[in-house]
Amino acid sequence: GSEIEISHVRAVTNAPSRELVSDLLLAILSKKIPEALDAVARAESESVDIAIFIKLLLRELRRAMLIKYSKVLAKKFEDELPAEEFKFLSDLGAGNLLGGASAVLLALLDAGSNLSKSDIPTLPLELAILKLSLPTPQK
Repeated sequence: GSEIEISHVRAVTNAPSRELVSDLLLAILSKKIPEALDAVARAESESVDIAIFIKLLLRELRRAMLIKYSKVLAKKFEDELPAEEFKFLSDLGAGNLLGGASAVLLALLDAGSNLSKSDIPTLPLELAILKLSLPTPQK
């Protein structure tokens, strides 16, 4: 049989590259709004399926949180994931970037559920990024 190239699968499914997912996740968690919006624009120019993009962002952020907070799950992911991916997710949890992770997860879930309401595929994701950039009201 012939090996299936990842680039071929990405082209057929319009899935984003691992790098693009990592870049956007890092930009959102670091509150670097211009970089986050640039990553979304890159996804659009590469004809990435935004629904798949959001699912991958959710998956990676969830994994990073689980790796940070559960030794058992960290070991499971270390055994299952490629070393480079596990290191990236572990590094995300090592700093203070995951402090707002639950808000980011909720915003991404909202963006995913709003995709069908927008004629502009990237708009729900862009709005989620902008919403996350607003200062949180003090109580």
